[in-house]
Amino acid sequence: MYANGYKYWLAYRKGYSGYYRCARYKVNCPGRCMVSDDGSVQTSTPHNHPPETDRAAVERFRKVLTRRAATEGTDLHEIYLEEATRNGGHADAALLYTFAQAESCMRKARRKLLPMEPSGMDELGDILEGSDLFRIHCGNSRDAFYQGTVRAGGEMALVMWHKRTLDAVGRIDTLFLDSSLVVCASGSSKYHVLMGVIAWQDKCVPVIYSVMSAKTSAIFARIFLYIREQLKSITLILTEPCSLIHSALAVNFPEATIKVYWFQYVTAVLDRHNGISMGAGTVDGFTSSALRMLLVLPLLPAEHMNSAFEALKSWMDRKHILSANLRNLCDYIHSHWLTTVGSERLSLFDHTRGTTSTPNDFLQKFRDENDFQKQSLWQLLETWTQLATKQYVIINKHIRKMKSSSKSYRTKSKAHLVQEEAIRKAKELWKEMPENGKDPLLFLQACSHCISNDMLTKRPSKGRSETDMCKPSIPSESTIVDQPDSQHVTTLDIVNTSNSQKPEIASSRDVEPPPLVFFPKLRQVESSGIETGMFHNQTEPPPLVPFRIENHTLSQIPFSTS
Repeated sequence: MYANGYKYWLAYRKGYSGYYRCARYKVNCPGRCMVSDDGSVQTSTPHNHPPETDRAAVERFRKVLTRRAATEGTDLHEIYLEEATRNGGHADAALLYTFAQAESCMRKARRKLLPMEPSGMDELGDILEGSDLFRIHCGNSRDAFYQGTVRAGGEMALVMWHKRTLDAVGRIDTLFLDSSLVVCASGSSKYHVLMGVIAWQDKCVPVIYSVMSAKTSAIFARIFLYIREQLKSITLILTEPCSLIHSALAVNFPEATIKVYWFQYVTAVLDRHNGISMGAGTVDGFTSSALRMLLVLPLLPAEHMNSAFEALKSWMDRKHILSANLRNLCDYIHSHWLTTVGSERLSLFDHTRGTTSTPNDFLQKFRDENDFQKQSLWQLLETWTQLATKQYVIINKHIRKMKSSSKSYRTKSKAHLVQEEAIRKAKELWKEMPENGKDPLLFLQACSHCISNDMLTKRPSKGRSETDMCKPSIPSESTIVDQPDSQHVTTLDIVNTSNSQKPEIASSRDVEPPPLVFFPKLRQVESSGIETGMFHNQTEPPPLVPFRIENHTLSQIPFSTS
């Protein structure tokens, strides 16, 4: 209820009268009113904030927008402009409630118009082929996001990208691929997701999106063949340690260098390290140095990785730090990485661009910001559409700023610069060594300075349980080929929440938009029942309390004897 510029919620009824409290009661507004049986409003307790006379008009405008978005197929921009400009409409409310603020609510309401969940990839491709769903808004145009469907051996995959985004970023020489996301749709059907991310101006930009019915080498090959025309300039591809992806990339990108993403190796080693409870013993000393050198092992040339690994184990033995836990970690690296994956795939020597966790952080943030366990396949495509639209807007803003300043205004972080400098110096040291006297242990010691303490202490992967960390991350080579859904791929199951019945047009009462965000919220204040009596003004912070210093005699203070 709105009265006198305030919004009220019904607290209770007594007889023929209704008793209401201010909608801002959660921020300690004591405002209350009573509505009698004749409709008159009497304020019983005053408010502690000024009235918001425009809120009622804005909420009426917003409900009209969301209702039309949920019941019509008209473009969202057109709906907003029609309601904001028509006679007797919501012109005043549109001045406060812009399209940028209304778009999110309208898109959420528009999702109710999506067709029912498709029974298979064939039906999904047919629906997208002849519909205006999932378009990228670029000014006055609506660009296609869905590009086509590929088939291989009874399996299918949908490929999506935005051509204007690819044109805006220009030449692409490094591509990061991730296929760890799994969508569980209606029934027992399961879809796999492939995303391609590039680094542009030290920012991560997703450029390739694909939904697959299964993960096989043939379907990966068809996807890469389809997108090869758009990404001809790729020279380095970094991906997860999956033989299906590596074999398909080798066929379709023979001139490109295909490597395992360094952060995948770091994540697996640190997961294993935390899983066997080694954290307490690697804070300082030679054990911490040994762990750092194990992490930079892929930065060596491939032909020297095995000899460097043995030299490092000998160094740990001489320092008397080769405990049972550390030996377990070394056995894991040797059996599941140097042997199964291979040093050729692991070695990133002269490819130090891949030693940053930025793409992994971007994809992890993308998962955290979207609750995929409550989304259907349609909602996943809608999320991708919004992400692609947002990235295109950001790229255009960066390009305009770069043109106006005639230089790149974005700089690398200090941690990234320190990492690159440590790796560069280690490479120079390696190249200065004679061919018959190269010391891989010396390279590992110099390169280990690129590993920060934050990388050792933080949890590298959030989506895995404690028991999964002790399991091998990389299965055998035959297991990878024979079982496409092998356990080495970290998956995020998405439970489909869509209804299998026919879609129904939601009524206006079902389309309830989220609360307004552009009206300033009052600060949460403390309750008035504080016994100390220190806070006379609730809008000011409490005074500083000095530390109480104890007097100690010199004999009580321990001194170092070293």
